[in-house]
Amino acid sequence: MKLFAYLHAEVFIFGPSGIDIRYRLAMAEEIQKTKPDMSKEESGEFMRSILPLHYGDKFPRLAVVLTLIFGVTFYYLLPSSFIAMTLHYREWTNIEPLNYLLLIVQWYIFYIIVSVLSVAVTVILALVLYTRRTTVVYFPK
Repeated sequence: MKLFAYLHAEVFIFGPSGIDIRYRLAMAEEIQKTKPDMSKEESGEFMRSILPLHYGDKFPRLAVVLTLIFGVTFYYLLPSSFIAMTLHYREWTNIEPLNYLLLIVQWYIFYIIVSVLSVAVTVILALVLYTRRTTVVYFPK
C-alpha cells in the first residue's frame, strides 16, 4: 500500500492531468508551431531530451521524506504545553477505549495535514524544475 503523500504526489505530477503531461502537450504544440517539418520521432526524441524524465519516482519519494521531516519538526519545535493539549486526550473523557480512538483519529488527521503540506512543496518543486527545463529550450536544426 502506498503512503498518502507518495500517491498524491504521483497523481499531481504524473497523473492523467498532471504536470508532466501538461508540459509534454505544451512542448508538442510549440514544436509544431516552430518546426512543422519535424517528424514525430524527432519531436519525441527532442522532448525526451528536454523533460526531466529521469526524476520519475524521486518526486513521490521526496513527498514521503518531507512528510517525515515536517512531522518530526512540528513535534519537536512546538512548546510541550501545546503538544500536550492538542495531541493527547487523556483528561478529556473517563472512557479508556474512547481516549485511544480519539488519539488515533487525531494522529491520522495530523498525518494527512502534514502529507498535504509535503505534497504541495513537492509539486511546487516539480513545477520549478519543469519550467526551468522547458524555458531553456533549443530547437535542433
